[in-house]
Amino acid sequence: MKTPTVTSVKAKVKRAAAAEGFYLKLVHSKGREWREADLRVGEGYASQARDAGLKTWRDLDRKQGLADWLRQVLTAEELRTVLVTVEVDNSEMQVDYFSRGYERVLPDWGSYVKLGSISLGWAKNLAGVDTHGWGYDRGTRHFTESEIKSLAPSDFHAWALAFFITYGADIRTEIEINRLANFNEAGRDLFAAMVPDWGSGVPALLDAVEALVPQTPAVPALVPVEPVEELTEQLEPTAEVPQAISDYLGRLIHVPKKLYASRVYAALTAGEELPESDAAWADDVIKKVRRYADA
Repeated sequence: MKTPTVTSVKAKVKRAAAAEGFYLKLVHSKGREWREADLRVGEGYASQARDAGLKTWRDLDRKQGLADWLRQVLTAEELRTVLVTVEVDNSEMQVDYFSRGYERVLPDWGSYVKLGSISLGWAKNLAGVDTHGWGYDRGTRHFTESEIKSLAPSDFHAWALAFFITYGADIRTEIEINRLANFNEAGRDLFAAMVPDWGSGVPALLDAVEALVPQTPAVPALVPVEPVEELTEQLEPTAEVPQAISDYLGRLIHVPKKLYASRVYAALTAGEELPESDAAWADDVIKKVRRYADA
């Protein structure tokens, strides 16, 4: 298999947009000594983007972001290898009317935690830190909210990431975030109470909380998962699973969510009643499975 390049990725995105009948603004940078080559993707004509269901964070009824669409079109390898960014309208009439920026599109939660540009404004809000009414951060807060909603394994992981961005951005890793996300309620409450005045680093605080409050995981820990091909075979051995569904399952790294999505798709294809789940993310999984099943 050939290594993805900016040129090959650009051509693939252009073909996919044309097949769906809308125009995207694609800017191919060859890079310089001080900057990596990248592909910048803008919505092109706003009306076409809205008609295609690809809406910006400014649209309150946004069905899908351009970043979500790109994750359907491009493989994880392509998004990891090639720097693909989407245009984010940062304009605020009162502050910075002509501001537009670009944010990187990453394929999965682990990549986003490691490489993503994550809004400090978003993190402080979720961590309950007073920003004294100042919430403008060049528009990246809304983009961060959209990406984390799409990629985070659970609300607990989003909450944990917020504290790492606020209090320990230099050492955020998926392993440490998983530790905090898997704390029980008492552990999370103690961590949130101690972290503002803690001076020895977030990892040390995790150790201290675990010593003070013995932990029983609140959500299942992330473990290596079986290949998507094996999961899709469990759905219906003789049926061909749509590529959009396979891609969606491949992006899910949270095992319960992945298995639940598989069961939902199996029920849809068999015309059976959908499986029930008390998980906070269950409704979102059902919506996405329905959408990708019709893709």
